[in-house]
Amino acid sequence: MSEAKRYGNVLYKSVEIMNFLRDIETPVTLTEICKALNMNKGTLSKIMTSMLDLNLVTKDELTNRFTLGSRLIGYGAAAVSQFRIESIASPFMEEIHSKIGETLHLGIEENNQIMYLKKYEAIATVNLRSRVGQTIPLYASAMGKATLAARTDKQIYDYYHSVDIIQFTNNTLTNFADFMADIQRVRKRGYAIDCEEYEIGVQCAGVAFTKLGNIYGAMSVSVPKYRLTKELSQQIYSLILETKKKIEDKL
Repeated sequence: MSEAKRYGNVLYKSVEIMNFLRDIETPVTLTEICKALNMNKGTLSKIMTSMLDLNLVTKDELTNRFTLGSRLIGYGAAAVSQFRIESIASPFMEEIHSKIGETLHLGIEENNQIMYLKKYEAIATVNLRSRVGQTIPLYASAMGKATLAARTDKQIYDYYHSVDIIQFTNNTLTNFADFMADIQRVRKRGYAIDCEEYEIGVQCAGVAFTKLGNIYGAMSVSVPKYRLTKELSQQIYSLILETKKKIEDKL
């Protein structure tokens, strides 16, 4: 064990406890935590007492069962607000860009839209008009549909019926049943496709980055229709699925 880890041994154990409490579905007793983590009961009891004092865990006095504490809510909110998906995603997106040379976008959801955070221009002379800071609808974009697919059907229903559905092209899905059928295809494939639903002549494929129920952002590859061959499509689908896994492993 390293010097740093030895001096922070209690901290490591505390994080291990919080990870366990995060992943269980029901409150647990001290004995159950002890057995699951293979910790000495006396040591565990002392750590839990300190964690209770700090509101890192809570205990039901009637059942003596533990759950995560309310202090972590504030930490979680601050971590999300400070988190920058660009720092994790950029190296992987640069790798894709070097292989296919097409336009890549990184985005996050903001006010029921996708906002572009980063753009990699296509190497070819014809580039797309999108720009960093621009927003596009969730329902008519690959990143947006990938983001929605990570939510429950009820959440998607509420979203779809709360926004103005504009038919940007003849391919825009303006019928909810058709839209949900497409969402099911996204869930099955693992990636979303925008078949000229927002802009004629441009097709996109996108994935969302998720972990433990949280959605951290999304990525898409956009290609002018005249350049999109079957072989390039398959290469893009494979690359974005591989990249999705790599990025989520880093989250």
